[in-house]
Amino acid sequence: FIFIVLFRRDRIYVVPFIYLIYSNINGLLDWEDFALKGVIKLPDYGLILVVFLLMLASFLSPKSKPLIQVKDGLFKFLLVFWFYYFFELLYSIIISGGLEWPVKMGRTFFYGLVMFLMIRLAKQSPYEKFDKIINFLKYATVFFGALYIGYNLLGWEIYPKGEHEEFMLDNFDEIKRNFSGYPSFSFYFLIYFIDQLLKKESNKTFCFAGLVVVVSAIVLTLTRGAILNMVGITAITLLYRKMNLRIYKNVLACIFVGIFLFPAVLKMAPGQLEVITLRFEEFGNGGGAMNSGNFVVRAQEFFNILDNTVKFNPVFGLCFTNAALMGYESCVITNGSADNGFTILIGVTGFFG
Repeated sequence: FIFIVLFRRDRIYVVPFIYLIYSNINGLLDWEDFALKGVIKLPDYGLILVVFLLMLASFLSPKSKPLIQVKDGLFKFLLVFWFYYFFELLYSIIISGGLEWPVKMGRTFFYGLVMFLMIRLAKQSPYEKFDKIINFLKYATVFFGALYIGYNLLGWEIYPKGEHEEFMLDNFDEIKRNFSGYPSFSFYFLIYFIDQLLKKESNKTFCFAGLVVVVSAIVLTLTRGAILNMVGITAITLLYRKMNLRIYKNVLACIFVGIFLFPAVLKMAPGQLEVITLRFEEFGNGGGAMNSGNFVVRAQEFFNILDNTVKFNPVFGLCFTNAALMGYESCVITNGSADNGFTILIGVTGFFG
């Protein structure tokens, strides 16, 4: 109903609408909701909608005008990227001998085609349109972040997928860990809210509240890498800004408020903080991050995928195929790993990709 109202105001709102479909409405729906079991998942409807709207726009465009006309060098580079992905799809069909697995394995790689729809809809007034997209995603991220906090700290049973992992600690109830409800754009808006707090013209109260929500959501994933990334990104964002006395005052004010709120955080989430502490202790007890259990397992998987790629085709990778059926084992049925983006890039699209 919100989007029906927004569409009547501006068609650009179809872009964040599609992003929310891609994220299963941020975990509030299961992959199979509104889907034919085993045939199509909810996020795939976002891709279908993108392709349909681009085809419709192409059909309605005058013959003399291209669907999208951008002379920018970055855009041309992105076109090379997409041509390569379509080549990978065709190559996958050839080496797998059919359409089934290339479509199943490759469809998520093409979700990014929404960028062409965004460019098409925003070309008349790009700054204004992009601002609308960012503003909507800003409020959506804070909303879904608040739900994620409610799930973790107040026990709201709102995610159909359930917990990914449970931690059992003495003197605490079970600590649940859920990734499906994690707000998709948290790291983007971590940078955004910090930047806004350092500016003169911004709603300081909302930006600080938004920053608290996204930081809390990142911490509540109970993932060491995400927390370390958050610290690093925060430091880079502060260093990137041209600091002056006013900005130093804003930073100190945020630090002071954070210190003031910390006892409340300890009271609200003692179990989660205990889990994070125990997980970071592994670095010290095991001789550093590179000797931790997760790092060792993921390093082994990375080199396994690297070996598969070199043996099969180091240039193009195993493409969008069921690598397991072809005798190349990894922790997923493509030649990749959900825990390491580089394995997906190298294993699926090769060194050229």
